[in-house]
Amino acid sequence: MDLSFYAYLQNAPPAIVLSPDILRFTIITANPAFLEATNTRLDELTGKSFFNVFPENTLVLPPKKVHSLIDCMTDAILTKQLKILASQRYDVPVWGTNRFNTRYWRTSCSPIVNESGDVQCIVLTILDVTDDVACSLKKRFVLEVAEERREATLQIEERLRLAIESAEMGTWYMDVETRGFVPSSRMKALFGFDSQEDMSYEAAIAQILPEYREIVTKSVEAALLNCIPYNMEYPIMGYHDHKIRWVRTTGKRYEAEVEGVAHFSGTIMDITERKLEEIRKNDFLSIASHELKTPLTSLKASLQLLSRMKDNPTAAMLPKLINQSNRSIDKISNLVNDLLNVGRITENQFELNKSVFSISRLIDGCCDHVTSVGTHQLLLEGDQDLKVCGDEHHIDQVLVNLVNNAVKYAHGSFKITLRIESEYPMAKISVQDFGPGIPKNHLDQLFKRYYRADTTSIQNSGLGLGLYISTEIVKKHGGQIGVISELGKGSTFWFTIPLAEFQNDGNTNVLA
Repeated sequence: MDLSFYAYLQNAPPAIVLSPDILRFTIITANPAFLEATNTRLDELTGKSFFNVFPENTLVLPPKKVHSLIDCMTDAILTKQLKILASQRYDVPVWGTNRFNTRYWRTSCSPIVNESGDVQCIVLTILDVTDDVACSLKKRFVLEVAEERREATLQIEERLRLAIESAEMGTWYMDVETRGFVPSSRMKALFGFDSQEDMSYEAAIAQILPEYREIVTKSVEAALLNCIPYNMEYPIMGYHDHKIRWVRTTGKRYEAEVEGVAHFSGTIMDITERKLEEIRKNDFLSIASHELKTPLTSLKASLQLLSRMKDNPTAAMLPKLINQSNRSIDKISNLVNDLLNVGRITENQFELNKSVFSISRLIDGCCDHVTSVGTHQLLLEGDQDLKVCGDEHHIDQVLVNLVNNAVKYAHGSFKITLRIESEYPMAKISVQDFGPGIPKNHLDQLFKRYYRADTTSIQNSGLGLGLYISTEIVKKHGGQIGVISELGKGSTFWFTIPLAEFQNDGNTNVLA
């Protein structure tokens, strides 16, 4: 190597000259820039194997198929061509300490060929790209974090979507500025619209029942303007099906993100069953208060009269007042028993005392309170020899309830037919009246707790618990209960219980 080469080497970027000995790659010399970059001295390097001084480190950044440094230098010698090794990590020792400085170098391997065509040496020139690698790593880290957050957000959104769908909830979105309204398919269905049909905000408001419309619109405006939570319950009428539903809507205004728009969005769900249950319960409490107050008032009046005439009782008034008091006490007792029965059913403390008995004999005994008055004619039809297995006392309750309902609600029907049939392995007992009948949309509600077929009729007393208690009694016997009714032609309530030779502990089906 001539002097001009050494002169060039002194002013070149960090470089080191190695022998072409592939086994050792002995260090011939190194320029000052290389010594500074590696924190070394020339006398510590000269004559030593490159890989004894600088052990080859693990390849970090290059693609999977890029050659290691030793392969790069070998290829340069064999091919007599310049070879470049992509960015590679090196832990450069700090001489005199146990510490290392981690650097990233891009290495060029240049073979120096003499006039005979032999490789005289190879020159390794390094370019420190640590800052570029650090920037690249930071970008990759940011991208990975962003991707992880995106995946986490998608998972949360998917779980939220599944939760909303499983709860049969609808969603809606409104642009705060334009008031553009985007309802989900579920919300459209609740408001009685087809899934492909447009439903504007104004159309949604129009389906709210008039008495609730103003308060809902005011609540929406307050939430939009004042950023307060929106939470309302109100009834709506379906646009096409005209069905009344109760819904609960919750929402919130969300401020605009970068280059976005402020929006008002939330969820909506059908609460019809819960709301109707609340309404029925409130009606029940009102009815229970009225039903208990009437006999108590009558009993109080009778006792007051008895108190006044206790010193001078008359033979004519005394029996009358006593009978009146007894009737009031019986009525109170029946109401209290209904309440106790419901409590036992709710707490699953409802037990049966089963025996075999004649259903026709039971019917004869339980209907005396109707036949003795003489206002209704009771006809017994069917197989009067059938015997059943069940709790006689509780089946008596079911029959009395069905007959009482026929008397109470079938206005103008003076004939009531009771029918006994064998539908092996069950006995079927029917109570038929010839009154006005029951509207079809009421049939599936009749057997629910607190429901009364005609809650507006003053003359119809009771707590609306009779059919519910009857249903639970039949259910406990493993039977079915149902009703067939046609307006203008009367109603037939029926139930089944096991025949004496067959018992079933299955569930009750309520059929309308």
